[in-house]
Amino acid sequence: MNVYILGGLKRLEKEYKKVGKKHGCKTRVLNTHCTNCNKCLKDSDAVIFMVDNASHKMVQSAKQTCKKNNIPMIFTDKASANSLDNVIACMASRKNNPAACSI
Repeated sequence: MNVYILGGLKRLEKEYKKVGKKHGCKTRVLNTHCTNCNKCLKDSDAVIFMVDNASHKMVQSAKQTCKKNNIPMIFTDKASANSLDNVIACMASRKNNPAACSI
């Protein structure tokens, strides 16, 4: 499963990737808005938004791409690795409706 994390803390990027690997996910972290971000998101199975640590422009752009390509969006206001662990575990248990895992 390919999961993109938008936002979060730069210093925790390695922790986010470890959590994803623990659950068998290929995890990519985007901390800043990039021009190719929409192309990258099209290949993902889910996008996790850490809304407290993401720019408004990046979130709006990513939401449009997710809606257009029917990609599940999960929102969390916490940037900790433990919170991410809970979100990904919830996604794994609800494969039919991962968007219900917003925390």
